[in-house]
Amino acid sequence: MFAIGFSTSYLFSLPIGVLNTSTAQISITDGLKKGAYFAVAAALVESVQVFIAFVLTRELQQIEVVERFIQLVAIGLFIYLSIYYWRKKPTNQLEKGSLKTVYSGVKLSMMNVMAIPFWVAYFKLINVNLVELSFQDLIFNISGIFAGTVLALMTYGLLGRVMKQRLFQYAIYFNKTISIIFLVSAFIILYQLF
Repeated sequence: MFAIGFSTSYLFSLPIGVLNTSTAQISITDGLKKGAYFAVAAALVESVQVFIAFVLTRELQQIEVVERFIQLVAIGLFIYLSIYYWRKKPTNQLEKGSLKTVYSGVKLSMMNVMAIPFWVAYFKLINVNLVELSFQDLIFNISGIFAGTVLALMTYGLLGRVMKQRLFQYAIYFNKTISIIFLVSAFIILYQLF
């Protein structure tokens, strides 16, 4: 469960967004240590969001009609995200201004309105009976998600310091790859549905 959570979180945290560009900006302007504080704060909030998504999915999984609805919503969400990342144009600007690292990591992560729906869809994608999932497996999974998020954000922190301008050139490849992964995820859930 750790490896599944880690790889999913790392992979889906790679597309350029507010959290990773903020990590890069903080690492460039204030140093890697503050970038790490920001990344850990953001990942802690995401861990809470994952737990909320787990509880919601587990409770709703016990109602068959709702189970089908969640699967259909997950398919729609992944198709939407696939199209979004396919069409998304990378930006070459980091946010301006100084950020208080821990507070900003918490605030920006809490503002991510797609987090809980994404993690609900994730629990549907991995197709695990959440009612029978042990607490230990859940902790391993959330720990993997936490570690994957921190590593992905710190990847941006390190790359930001080393390759400030070149990062933009590779953003389009991240977006297209993530788009394809979301589309494949939608088809996996669709296959599970039938």
